[in-house]
Parts: sequence; structure tokens; C-alpha cells
Amino acid sequence: METDYNNIYLKQSNKSRLRRIPFYKELASHINQNDMVLDLGCGNGMLPIFSKFKKYKGIDFSEIAIEQAKRFCKTAKFICGDVITFIKKEKYTLVVLTEFLEHVDNDIEIITLIKKGSNVLISVPFDEPIINDRPKGYPTHKRSYTIQSFKSRYKDIKFEKIYVFNTWIIALGIKI
Repeated sequence: METDYNNIYLKQSNKSRLRRIPFYKELASHINQNDMVLDLGCGNGMLPIFSKFKKYKGIDFSEIAIEQAKRFCKTAKFICGDVITFIKKEKYTLVVLTEFLEHVDNDIEIITLIKKGSNVLISVPFDEPIINDRPKGYPTHKRSYTIQSFKSRYKDIKFEKIYVFNTWIIALGIKI
């Protein structure tokens, strides 16, 4: 699976990255200057470019994504590694899960491991069509989400705001 994601990041064009700037600006508007951010599945580091934060640490298992992140954003720290290790040991006030949960089988375990009382910022694709029991939009997606299915799947989070922005669900809440 790591090879698949390394290949995705190697093939991603600047045009593709530029097209997603409004999405990252929208997400960044929910990060405040005092947040200590732990970004799980940070990808190529686009989010911190548009964010203000006290401390930011991005974790991804794709070496290519982390290399790109380090080039794109010099003010944040990026580590290639397993997100579960970092959920358990890091200090954070905000956990970011952007375009991540739809890619992993153990999404519920990851949500469960987030420290109680932590703020959470999540984005997932909105209502992707299902073909042969899989979301059609992207070959590595494990599930499709509506707002209702999202809320019921991640009931360990008290959501304060959930809305659709372009083709994504964006949700803010607190881990209970």
C-alpha cells in the first residue's frame, strides 16, 4: 500500500495541487494560532502552508509525501511514520484528519485513540457514488460518506459543526 501512495504523490501535478488551494484555505480557517496540531495522514504538507499554529507536526507513511511536505512548508515538522504511534505519544490540542479516514481500514481505532477533550478537524469526500461496493471516485477509498453516515460512524466525537464544502464534508468537534 505504501508503494501505491508513493506513486500517487510522484505523479501528482502542480495543477492538481493548485486546484485544491481553496479547500486547504477553508480547512486552515479552522486552525487558530494557539493550536498544537497533530496532522495524521498529512500528505504533501499543503495544509500548514495556509495555517497559523503554535506547533504543527504532520505524520504520513509515504516517504515521497513527507519529502514534498518538507520542501513545500519549512515552518512545520513532518515525520514519516505510523499515525497510531504518534496519537499515543504526542502532545496536541487539535488533531487533523484530512482526506485520511476514507483510506484506512482502522478508522474507528484511530478515532478511539485520540485523547479525550482534544479538538478534531476532519474532512472526507462527500457522497461518492458506489460501484461494486466501493466508492467510484478514487481507487484507494474504503467507504463513501453522507453527513448522516459520517456522524453515526464517528460517534466518539461531539461535532460542533459539519458542513459540505465543494465535494468534501468538513467537520469540527471534540473527542468525548
